Amino acid sequence: MNKVERQESFLVLDNLIKSKKLTCYALSKELGIAPTVFSDWKSGKSMPKTDKLIKISDYLDVSVDVFIRKQKIN
Repeated sequence: MNKVERQESFLVLDNLIKSKKLTCYALSKELGIAPTVFSDWKSGKSMPKTDKLIKISDYLDVSVDVFIRKQKIN
């Protein structure tokens, strides 16, 4: 994934977080994931590693695919 694709992928997460009335910081604390993982993802610097993507998707009750593929969440 290039930088723009990573940023677009983060937007999916951001929308899911907002729909659950959470923040990235709250989610990071809840899951034990460093807040820098989310800030690096938001900036397009990197994507979370697979184990962290699984934790995030399990917590938000979505497939990991929503962060990797270009699809919309209702």
